[in-house]
Parts: sequence; structure tokens; C-alpha cells
Amino acid sequence: MSAKKTPPRRPIRKVLAIRLKKFGSQRQICEAMGEDSCYLSGQDRNELGLREHDYVRLLATCKVRRPQEVFYEGTVELIVDPTEILEYAREHQKLEPDVFLVAMRPQLRRLESAKLKAGGVWQSCEAEILALDRLRRRDRDRAKHQLQQLLISALDRLARGTRPLRGVFELCCIVLVLAALYRLAGRRDDAVDWLCLIWPLVRKTGNLLLYGLWYQKAAYLLVDLHYCARADDFILKAQDCFSLANANRERLRSLVDRAYVLTHWGHHQESKERLLLVMPLIPKDDHEYRLSAHQTLANNLQDLGDLEGARKELDAAIDLVGDDNLAHATCLWRRGKLLVKLGDIPAALASFAKALPLFASLTGASELAEMGMEYADLLWQESRRPELLTLATDLAGWIDQLDGHVRLRDTIADFRALIEMNELTAESLGKLRNALKGTKAAPRVEKIRGLPFGG
Repeated sequence: MSAKKTPPRRPIRKVLAIRLKKFGSQRQICEAMGEDSCYLSGQDRNELGLREHDYVRLLATCKVRRPQEVFYEGTVELIVDPTEILEYAREHQKLEPDVFLVAMRPQLRRLESAKLKAGGVWQSCEAEILALDRLRRRDRDRAKHQLQQLLISALDRLARGTRPLRGVFELCCIVLVLAALYRLAGRRDDAVDWLCLIWPLVRKTGNLLLYGLWYQKAAYLLVDLHYCARADDFILKAQDCFSLANANRERLRSLVDRAYVLTHWGHHQESKERLLLVMPLIPKDDHEYRLSAHQTLANNLQDLGDLEGARKELDAAIDLVGDDNLAHATCLWRRGKLLVKLGDIPAALASFAKALPLFASLTGASELAEMGMEYADLLWQESRRPELLTLATDLAGWIDQLDGHVRLRDTIADFRALIEMNELTAESLGKLRNALKGTKAAPRVEKIRGLPFGG
């Protein structure tokens, strides 16, 4: 998996100069663009000169085919190290450093320079990793504690033994599950740190399956960070790795993962078409990914206007949830939103009410509060004051347990006070929801198995 050297790209100024010379004078180009004759003179709005959209418009005026591609070729340098992409996408949440992550960082970094042995005795913990990956979708706190203990044990064994490759492989898999857990808990910066921290070890093993699993987990994180184009690139890399590793089960799963990325990227028709092709190929015993496929297809159908079809897909997904509380909560929440669109408000309220307690043990405080206020908005519209009071009490308790910060707790306290004084209005509720959005860093919007665990 060593990086391939790429030929140097021509700077955009040189590309543009050639195109302009073929077209005519600067005055003629400005007139063709519908601008005054001095429009292109002395523009230094950034280090490249013109703004990106101005360059693309200028190239299009010069009758350049695929102007966006010409601009890309002239400006974009290929980033080979995927951790640089994650670092760029980092949310900068301004959270206190995770104590366990800080403690593990030096030990994991020491392994980067250690010699690894191809063979060697290693008591596998693969079954425990898989079990904890399933547990994180039911009981996040217990899964986190046990994953931490498993990581400490693996590091200790590697420090005392011959450091077999299999041991480092499983160590990385433990961290991948931890990264997914931190991501789902709303600690996306910590998830970035975990993934970046083990990337050198992933490369050190040279294991194609592990490469694929790393890219898969990173892709889901990039979706959450609103970098779907990059996430799509990562999923395609994961598919290549799984194919080269002859990991057919993982390759099939990554096809569902890509549909998930495309859905969040807004490409609903393409995602739907891909899912309809891959769903018959998913093994009957792979409940997790059959469920994921139904969920994603429901999302696509809803956005494409087929509400009844979406409801049927969600019902099919709910039939597969089993003890997967995360999937159950997600399906119930989506079903609630869908029922609102279908006009069945009582059923929608019941669906939201069932979903929130499940999310309370599976997601972060800010995310939970935002969902709670979305539910509150519907309750207020339906004049359900008793349910609003119950919701306010529950939210306060859940956010306290999740160690939500002061600003978040104060917003929920204001919400409860307004209900008790019977002064909650559409305007005040809107202000509360905006205040909650302000408790999270605003995302930058982009215009992206052997151990069979999913995103």
C-alpha cells in the first residue's frame, strides 16, 4: 500500500494563460463574461488570484470542455496520507481531552518503532472484539469500559511478548471499534484522534483487510463531519482493499456502506439503484447489513417521494433489529418523521417517545438534546403540555448523566421553566433550538472483515 508518485500538475495560472491566449484578448473575454473590460485586472482575492467559481466561469467562457475538471487539474494536489484528510475535516469541538485516549497515546506510538514478528504465539481476542462491537449498539458505557480493558490487556501482552503481527492486527481492530463508539457518542474529534493514532500501525501490519476496515470506519466519520465526497473516496478504497484481501463478505458490506454515503451526499436515486442490486446478495444471516440496507433504502425512497415504500422498508428494518438498540432507536425516529409526513401524528409521537430513551444511552448530550427539542416542537403543536413536562424532566436527567456542559443544561432548564409557567411559544421554542445548535461547532459543508463489524 505504498504511495504512488503522481506527475506534477500545472498551476492554474499557466493552464488559464494557455486557454486565454487561444480565445483572444482580455477585453474580449470580459465582454463575453458580461463584465466590464477591467474585470480581470488586478484580482488577488486569494493566493490563486480569482475565486474558484470565477475561474470556472472564465474557463467555461473560453469554451473549455469540463471547466471544473480543468480547474481541478490545475489546482488540486493529491493528498496521499488519509490522516491529513481527517485532520482537515476535524470539527474542533473544544471538548476536554479524553483521559483514556491521552493515556494510551504514548503506548500506541511506541509500537510504531517496535519490530513485529510474522508468527509468534498470540491468544486471539477476536470473539471478544466482535461481541463488544455488538454491545456498543446496546450499552455504550459497558462496551466502552470493556473495550478499554481489552486494549490495555492487548498492549500489556504486546509489551511483554514478541509482538506478533496478529496481535497488532487485533489491537488495531479494538481501536477501530472504540473510534466508532466515540463517534456515535458525539465525540468526533476523539474519533479522529483514535483513527490517526493507529494509522501507522495499520500500515506496519501491511494487512489489506485491516486497511479496508480502517477506511470503512473513517468513511462513516467523514459522513458525520459533512465530508461526503471524501467519505465516498474512502469507501471506494475500502472496497479495493477487501477485494484484494479476498474478503467477499466485507466487500459486499462495503457496497451497502457506499449506498449509505451516497444517501447522505444527496444522491438518493443512485443509492437506491445500488441497494436494489446488492440487497439480494447479502447473506441471510448478516442481519446487521440487511437491516442497514433497508434503513438506507427507506431514506432514499422518502427523499424521492415514495412515502409508503419508505414506511414498508422501515417496517422491514424494525423486524430485523433484535437487540440492536441503536438500530431500533434510529428506525423509530425515522419512522416518527415519516409518520408526520403521512399525517399520522399520534403514531409519530408514540414512535418518538419510544426512540428517545434508547438514544439516551447511545448518543451524545448535544445530539440527544436536539432530538428532544425536535420532539418538543411537535408536542407543542399538538398542545401536549403533560408530555412536554415529562420530556423536559427526562432530558434534564439524561443530559446530566451524559455530562452535558453547563450551557446545554441551562438551555434545558429554561425549556422546563417556560413549560411550567405556561409561556412556551413557537418563538421561544425556536430560540431554544437555535441555542442548542450553538452548543456544537458548526460543520463545514462540502459542495462524500475477518472481523465483520460495521460502521
